[in-house]
Amino acid sequence: MKKRKKFILFLFFLIIIALFSGSIILYKTAFDGIKWNKELAIDLVLQETEMEAVDDVEWFHYNETYYVVYGTTKDGEDMIVWIPKSDSNNYVVKMADEGLSEQEVIERFQNGLNDFTTDDYPKEIVRVKLGIVDDFPAYEITYIDQKDRYSFIYIDFYKGEWYRVYHL
Repeated sequence: MKKRKKFILFLFFLIIIALFSGSIILYKTAFDGIKWNKELAIDLVLQETEMEAVDDVEWFHYNETYYVVYGTTKDGEDMIVWIPKSDSNNYVVKMADEGLSEQEVIERFQNGLNDFTTDDYPKEIVRVKLGIVDDFPAYEITYIDQKDRYSFIYIDFYKGEWYRVYHL
């Protein structure tokens, strides 16, 4: 009976160690791909565009995954490059001043958008990031609305008009 208890205890610890190790391997595998693609995105932007220095790289996913690279040209102008994960040769390059700034989009969102219901207005903004929605640059704003729902709104990069809202 004593040997059986030891065997069961040994098996239990073996299973715990296997689960822990598997979790670490899964986590590492998932994030190594993102990190690797970030490095490729930076290399592509520095070689193929007028961007001289990279300030930041963000990951965005809507219908497709994009790497959004922020940086500056040799003249000090702010540039943004959207690189689709599926086809890195089909990237979009824009100067930051061609569209609205993050602060301008937040102000428009907080001060009212056309045809936007009161319940959809933000109580708290969680995150703002750029991406591509329906083949056009857009801001994704993640926020908590008036009904305490976790929500997403997509706002056009150029005009500040909203596309759609999702609530969780």
